[in-house]
Amino acid sequence: MVVVLGVNERDHGSLYNAQLIFDTDGELLLKRRKIMPTFHERMIWSMGDAAGLKVAETHIGRVGALAC
Repeated sequence: MVVVLGVNERDHGSLYNAQLIFDTDGELLLKRRKIMPTFHERMIWSMGDAAGLKVAETHIGRVGALAC
């Protein structure tokens, strides 16, 4: 089973809306942060960057995720 999990990530005093992709062996393949929090979300979450905006090669094929 490949797992895509939405989490709240805290990093150096900032909070991010993030997603983690784990492969079938439990290995963390990708962490991505939501790029642009919308309206009231901006009071809580920081803006991410596009560093994690890519697909992950998993045992079942290519997997990507977006937060909207």
